This record gives sequence, C-alpha cells and structure tokens, in this order.
Amino acid sequence: MSKQARITFAAAGAVFVLLLAVIGFRGVFTEAILPPLYAWEYFHRALDPRQPPSPHPVIKDNRPLHEQAAAMAASLKKDFLIEDEKLLLLSIPEAQLGDVCLWQGVYAAAAVFEWRLNPSPASRAQAEAAFDGLALLATRGNPIARAIYPIDLKTEPGGLQYHRAGRWQWKEDASIDSTAGWMFGVITVLRFLPSRRESAITLLRAYADALIKNGFRLENSDGTATRFHRVGGSWINSPVGVLTTLAALRALSSQPNGEIYARELASFKRARQDRWAAFASAPGLWRNATTNHNIAHLALAAALLVEDDPHSAGRYANGLARLGRLTLHEGNSFWTYLSIWALEDLVSRGTDLPPAADRWLRGKKAHFKRARPAMFEWNFPKNKQRRERLNSERSEIEWVRWPFGPKTPKRPIPVWQRPAADFVWQRPARSLDDWRDDKADAEIRFAPMDFLAAYRLGRIIGALQPQD
Repeated sequence: MSKQARITFAAAGAVFVLLLAVIGFRGVFTEAILPPLYAWEYFHRALDPRQPPSPHPVIKDNRPLHEQAAAMAASLKKDFLIEDEKLLLLSIPEAQLGDVCLWQGVYAAAAVFEWRLNPSPASRAQAEAAFDGLALLATRGNPIARAIYPIDLKTEPGGLQYHRAGRWQWKEDASIDSTAGWMFGVITVLRFLPSRRESAITLLRAYADALIKNGFRLENSDGTATRFHRVGGSWINSPVGVLTTLAALRALSSQPNGEIYARELASFKRARQDRWAAFASAPGLWRNATTNHNIAHLALAAALLVEDDPHSAGRYANGLARLGRLTLHEGNSFWTYLSIWALEDLVSRGTDLPPAADRWLRGKKAHFKRARPAMFEWNFPKNKQRRERLNSERSEIEWVRWPFGPKTPKRPIPVWQRPAADFVWQRPARSLDDWRDDKADAEIRFAPMDFLAAYRLGRIIGALQPQD
C-alpha cells in the first residue's frame, strides 16, 4: 500500500472514530443508512403505477355527512363504549384484544375533536372519560398494555400475555403500534383538553420513567420484553417507537423537574435519532399494499404537536409531507386530514415549515379534493359488518401490474366495497380480499369510530363543512 493510501485510510479511520465519539454508533448508522433509504423511496415512487381515486364518489348513503356522523356517534355510544365511555370496543359481540391500545388513543383524540367542534358538558365528559381509558391501559404492562376490559366481557381468545384477576382481564405484550395510538391520544389531550392536562403530564411522566428504567424497551409486568419492544433502547429501533419516546421526553422536558427528560432527549438527538425517527416508514417494493405508512402518521403527529425545536420540528414536518407524497394516490381521508392539521398547528405556533413540508401544505386544496370521495362512500352499518369480501374475483375492476408483486387495482376501491375492518383508514385503499368463508350471519360488527375521527378532523381543518 502506498504512503498516500495509508494516509487516506488513517484519515478515514480518524474521522470514523471521531464520529463514534460524538454521535455514537446509532448516529453513524443513521447518517449512513438514510441516503440509500431515500434513494429507495424515489425509485419506489418512480415505478408506482397506481392512479388516484375517481373524482366522483359512489354514494350508497344519501344522508348528509352530518346526519351520518350523528347516527354513527349514537351507535358508538350505545354499542361500543363501556365503563362509562372510558373504553372502546373495536368489535361486538366478541371484542378484539390485539389493537385496543392503538385505537383507544385515536378514540380519545376524536373525543377531543368533538369537544372542540361542539363544546358542551357532555362532549367534555366523553373526552375526559376516553383519556381515563388511556390511563387504565397504563395500569398493566410496563409501561402500558395492549388491552384491558372488564372480566365478564366476551372477548376473542387472549393468547400471549393474557391475564385475569379481580374485575379485569387484560393483554400485555404492548407493541410499537400500541405506543403510537396511546401517545397520540395522550398528547392530543395534553394540548387541547385543559381539564385533563395535568393528568396527562402525570401519565406521561410515569410512562417515561418506566421506559428509562427499562432501558427504553417495552416490557411485560414479569420483566420480559414484549415481542415488539424497540422504542429506543436497541442498536436499531423502530422509527415509530423512537418517535413516541421522543414525544414523551419532549413534553416532559419543559415541565418542573424535567431535567432528566431533557438529558435523555438530548442524548437521543445527539445520536441523530430524531432524523431516524422522522423517516418513519420505508416503502416495500415487494408489496402492493402496506399499512406501516398509516400508523407512522400517528407517531409523527404526536411528536410534532409537542416539538418546539425548529430543527426537529422541521424533520417531523418533512416526514409527514413525505408520507403524504407516498400515499398520495390513496385518497385516504383520515391520514390526509391528520397531516394537514398537525402541520397547520406547527405554523400557528410560530414555526416556519421547511421547504418540502411547505410545498406539500400549500397543495392542501388538491389534498382535500383527493380525500373527499372516501368520506361520501360509507354505507353504515353495512360496511362495518364483517363478511366475506373477494374483490380479486371482480371482473369490472381495472388492474395494473405492480413491478415487484401481484396485480393491483388502478384506483382505490370504494369504502363500502372494501373488507370490513376495525379502522378502515389503516387498511390499504386497494384492499382486495378478507374474511373468506365468513358469512353475513356471523353478526360481527366493527365500531364506526374511524369515520367519526376523520369527519371531525375534516371539519376542524375546513375540508368538510357543517352542511355537508
């Protein structure tokens, strides 16, 4: 090896050692891996053959949206809320357990949205009760559980980390998705429901203290790690998990006695974990459908709602805009409305958006137009009843070839033709088949909270009008 080559290698080694000393292994990994991930994304978008939704919705329910919303709110209250409206049932008559924490958080946020739209003692009481349900989830697991319900409630088989004691049954094994929904709900309450603000801070403090003690991983009450536990304590962590941790630390760092949280937050940011977290969700070229982008919206919104550092806030804002571009053709109402709401909230607090996020937000009229059809395509209660749906066998659907997977519909399938789901916005807008051999007489019904969350957000940001 020549002298010049030895000098070059020595210099490179010195730079690498210096980087390790300053930003650590995770920081070096983040700086190295993000450029190829973004290149992968651009490749993905260049090959995406899909078309946007039809500009004209297929209307199956001729009632105005506000009447549909009133009917769904009544159904939600009567059939899907228990424990004095504290807890949401995702399905009846047999309650699901797997994603309760995730959607309980969105239920709490949706209740806060309703209180903001229609302030009254009743709407405030429901928002407070929904938050109390989030607090109940934090009484099991370490720091939270997937689900908790009264012991006499009929549920699906409990499976892993299922427990029964006293008047409660609960499932631990909390996941990254659990933290995304839970954190989004708690942060929304912290920001917009004054009567529960102090309680939200106390709840976040217990959550963050448990994570610090656990080495930033989710655990069960017996001290074992959950299956999906990487929220900051591993060499490589889930970006969504890191976002929820950053949101908690950021919210607490400015509170009295918040020094420990500020130190942990600074450590995460020094290791470039806010950059890693802002990427949120990578595209998968081998699949024609993914839900990872959707859950990432919740975590990015939660982190953005409490971030006042312009650099980190700008990264999260760009992350939301990036997800908006990736899901542009889906016409997915809730995630579009959520991104616009979170970005406009940041602007209202006096922070300028970075160019990429600003460009995306300036196109909000076009985003409203794309998101509008799906809001009119509901057919409640039929589209919330579980039954066999085999769209792949329909000859009238136009198809395109997805370069790295099976054929996919050219356009999103109308909501009333998609497989029924607990939260329809989480599912791909081109969902084909589900519930094979599951007949309508099974009488499994899903909660209409998904429509209500989107409708209320749409009203708040002006995408939907009271007369719609």
